[in-house]
Amino acid sequence: MSWQGYIDNMMASEHVDGAMICGLDSSVWACSEYFKGMTKEEIDQLKQDNMSYLICGKKFLKLKRDVDQIQMKEVVGLDGVKRNVTVDKVTGQYNCLLVAVGSKDASGGNVATAVGKIKDYLTNLHV
Repeated sequence: MSWQGYIDNMMASEHVDGAMICGLDSSVWACSEYFKGMTKEEIDQLKQDNMSYLICGKKFLKLKRDVDQIQMKEVVGLDGVKRNVTVDKVTGQYNCLLVAVGSKDASGGNVATAVGKIKDYLTNLHV
């Protein structure tokens, strides 16, 4: 499957409006339209433990951070909706970050589940 196929798979969930896969060097491997404006500096900050993050120029506040995962919520949504975002680090054969922004009605858990399915698949994939 191409990297875009994994994006399409995450976005097939009714809970995800945008998705991105990027290398730990901050290069974008594949992304949906939502993430087309993401800068290298914004990707770099996703690898740090900050209180807030910028994603495509929009501010998100960290709600929870585990070893490999960040959950955050949009500060001010353009349509009045504060969307949830999950960033998850994949290690093993593929070292990358999976990023997904939720649909307007999606909880943080819904978004994390959609990302987690792809993370589990990539983590357990063997050549």
